[in-house]
This record gives sequence, C-alpha cells and structure tokens, in this order.
Amino acid sequence: MNKPAVPSPAPRWGPAWLALLPALPLSGLFGVLGLREVRFFPALTQQLMVLFALSQLVPALLSPDPVLATGMAVLRTLLVVGLIGAGGMLNPAHSRWIGVGVFVTILLAVGATLVQGSDLYVGRLQHPLFTSVTFGVLAAWGVWLAAFGPGVPLWRAVLGVSSVAAVVLSGSRSALLATAVGLVAAGVLQASRRPRRRALLAGVAVTAVGALALLTFGRQLAPVAHLLQLDANGRQVIWTNSLAVQHSAPWTGVGPYRLGAALAIPGDCQFLPTQSPTKQGCPAWFERLGSPWLVAHNGPLHGLVEGGPAGLAGTVILIAFALVTAVSRRDPVAVAALTGLLMTNVNDNTWLVPSPGIGELFWVCVGGQLRHLELRGDRPSRVLGLRTAAVGTAAVLVMSFPLLLLLRATPQPAPSLHFFFAPAEAAAKGYRIMADLDLQDGTYLAAVNSCLDGTCRPLTSAPIRATDRHAQLDWADLQLADAPVQTLQLLVFSMKPDTLRPLGEYRWTVEVQP
Repeated sequence: MNKPAVPSPAPRWGPAWLALLPALPLSGLFGVLGLREVRFFPALTQQLMVLFALSQLVPALLSPDPVLATGMAVLRTLLVVGLIGAGGMLNPAHSRWIGVGVFVTILLAVGATLVQGSDLYVGRLQHPLFTSVTFGVLAAWGVWLAAFGPGVPLWRAVLGVSSVAAVVLSGSRSALLATAVGLVAAGVLQASRRPRRRALLAGVAVTAVGALALLTFGRQLAPVAHLLQLDANGRQVIWTNSLAVQHSAPWTGVGPYRLGAALAIPGDCQFLPTQSPTKQGCPAWFERLGSPWLVAHNGPLHGLVEGGPAGLAGTVILIAFALVTAVSRRDPVAVAALTGLLMTNVNDNTWLVPSPGIGELFWVCVGGQLRHLELRGDRPSRVLGLRTAAVGTAAVLVMSFPLLLLLRATPQPAPSLHFFFAPAEAAAKGYRIMADLDLQDGTYLAAVNSCLDGTCRPLTSAPIRATDRHAQLDWADLQLADAPVQTLQLLVFSMKPDTLRPLGEYRWTVEVQP
C-alpha cells in the first residue's frame, strides 16, 4: 500500500497567488516555495519526479554546451517540481481564485483596447502584457471554471460569458481549440453523473450557441476572421528550422532554453517572455543565453530539441500520470485544463516555464492530481502503467500532427527562378535579395535563413503573391549572422494547411566584409 504523509495545511497566500498567476506575469516564480511540500506526496509521485529530474539533467550534461545547459536544466526542474508541490498543497476549492485572476485579466484587456482606440474590425482584443495567444488561453481557463468549477451560479455565468467572448475576440486558434477540447473532454467525463447531466448539457449548449453566433455573425471582425483561417501562420518556417536543430543533437538535445540561439533573428532581443523581440539589444550576459524565450511552437518538437527523447519522455510520463489520475478522480476542471492545454501544443508550447502564466497554471494543475496518485489494490501497477503509456503515446501522436505533415511528400513541383540577385560578398548589414519565382498563381510564404554548422536561423519571412506565374520579392536591409562565411537559404512554402514542407530551396554562400 502506498500512503502519503500528512500534508501541511494550505498556505494563506495560496488563493492570492492563484489569482495572480493569470493576471501578473512571472508571479509563478514564487512556485519554488512549493518544493518543500513534495515530501508529503505519495512515494510513487516522488519517484516519478526523480525520474523527471534525471530525464532533464542527464541529457543536459551530454549536450553540446553542458555547463550552461545543466545550469538551465537545474533551474527549470526546480521550478517545475516546486509548482507541482504548490499545486498539491492547495485546496481544490481555491481554483475559483484562478477565475478571479482571469476576470481581472479580461477587464484589463478590454480597458487597454478602449484606451488605445483599437478597432476590432481590423485588430484583436489587446492586452498590454500578453500576446493574443497567451490572453486567449488564459481566458479558456475562465470557460472551464465557469462550466465545471466551484462558485455561485451568478459569478460563474459572468465569468463564462466574458471568457467565451475573450477567447473569440483574442483571435487565437490555439485558445479556441483548447477551450473546445477541454469542454468536450470534461463534458464526457461528467455526462455519466445523472444529477448534473441536464445542467451540464444546458451549459455546453449555451456555450456552443454563443460561440457559434460569434463565429457566424462576427465574420467581419478581424479576430473572428483569423479564427476561420486554416494556414500555419508562418510556423512552418519555425518547425523546419527547429527540426534542423534537433538533427544536430538528436539524442541529447541542445539543452533547456537553448533553441532560441538558433531561432533568433540577428540583432533581435527578447529580454522577458512577455515581450516581443526588439532591435534595442540585450545585456551581454543575457546574449550569452541565446534568446531563451523563443520556442518551437510545438510541444513534442520543442521537447526533443531541448532534451532529446529522454527529456521528452520524462515530461510526457509525468503529464500522462496526472491526466490518468484526473480521470480516475473525476475532476472535470483538471481534465478540461490538461486536455485543452495539451492540445494547444500542436502549434504552441503551454508547459514551458517561466511563462506569462500558462505554463505555471499547467504544472499547478498537474501537482493537484499527482498529490493523489496512489497504488490501490483494485488498480495494480501494471494496469496503471498501461493506461499511462496509452495516454502518453496518444497525446504525443496528436500533438505531433504538424510534424507528420512535414514528412509528407510535396505535391507541387519545386519552383524555378526567372531572376535571382544576391551578392556573394557584402557587409553584415544592408544585405539585399531580389528574385522572381515561377509559381502557380496563389499566395506563398518566402523565408530566408542563415545556416552555420548544419543549423539555420531566420533572417526574414513574408508572404508573396504569384500572378501569371511570377512571384517577385525584394528584401533590402537584411542583417546577416555574425560569421565571416555563411550559407544563405531561400525557402518557399505553400499556404495550404496540409502542405508544410518547403516547395523549393535555394542556397548560396556569402562572405561578410569587415
């Protein structure tokens, strides 16, 4: 029998901290205070966390930059384990405070949009601290809590209506997907409870009708129009470059937070995860880290790039055990959050920390479930292991859907060039590329990378339009990478959602003049 020790009482600061997580970026760093609570977890959970720590630290020790990668792995592992511990010591009733934080975040976004005079016919609902994706996914928490969480009906109705509107007006397809998947998963879980079935069906029906009305009658709104688009929104460039990085260290990965060194545009700096990259430059010590906040925009791919197969497996095992436990405990909020946030990893990353709040909430939710992970007589270890393996495998396959599309053969012939100009010798700044490509009429995405030692980092990308089999591009003032000799790569992608591999690739060598 696997019995946990008696935990310490939930801290007084717990509810306030949960409210801050979706409202105040980087407040999740206080999650390290939960490290001491791990000793009250069941022995099986403690063993899983040891396995998780080893899966992060061992690949980092064997990575191309072991000193920096190991230091980063230690910091991230401590934060993740601390957040899990914090989630385990909080009372499930405290989850309503997450809804308070979400509601405050929505009010701040509405106020910021009104103050800036933004027009929703041409833009999205804006938050001063979060991107549209982050804001939309945080709003999804409000929908899940309104549908399945604690609280009086009036509060849940206000939170639900405002959160559904925020998800739609954020224009984030990841947020809409997370909301829908979470509602369906938790709805299926709750449907077997007869006393609540009627209320549940009514709530889901109201949510579905409201979302459908917004999507149908709000097509002229820019965020709604973006939701209805099916293109990859430029992520195919990031996935292609991230795969190249993964191939450079296939078994160990490059280490936590090290992918950004290969994805950052030369001269750009993103000092905080809540900021967008700028040309203002970063401190020298931060540049040594190499743009740690840039991500692969796919959960499994990012895990492979950072920690290799072992690092990804350690993370997925921990999450799979939490999801299996949430289902067995019939916790609808946890099931909605875990399934919804996992689904967003198809084209984003929601378990990375530190983050603007999404990753921290994810691991707090994981901790709330792993706190109750026990081996009982009616559930032997073999059955639990098989269920967890099945859940983890299914989750990885679903999240890896874009990677599977990348492996497909390109259905269109590679384009030829009518005209091409790119100097073989140039200064690092002010480089110019002109080209006229032979493409079938339509819209495409063109990207230029600078490649060194088998990995490529982006210089620029933009959509191009082909008319009468001519697609012209003229890029000036490009900044090359800081290397005397480098290979430039021009990639052309289709904008069709089922074609993610480049249609054509052109390479040439450039010598940078001092």
